[in-house]
Amino acid sequence: MDLSSRAEEEPRGLSPSAKKAGKIWRGMGALEYREWVADDVKVGKLTSFPRSVKLKPAETVVFSWITYRSRVQRDASMPRCRPTSGWPE
Repeated sequence: MDLSSRAEEEPRGLSPSAKKAGKIWRGMGALEYREWVADDVKVGKLTSFPRSVKLKPAETVVFSWITYRSRVQRDASMPRCRPTSGWPE
């Protein structure tokens, strides 16, 4: 699957902070950035995503991932991940 054509694509429906984070990650070489807000995930009886993160009543799980062409490319971008790189606070 060729992800290079998706590198500049900005998914619809992202929060302003997710759009900013995606722009920052793509600027550091990521092919794509995806984020999901699990505001309607039910707590399972034995195991579930809310249980795994010990979700408190007033909290919402936000799950994201970043795709790189290779692990080498990912590792090379990590030193640039600093608060001064434009991350939302």
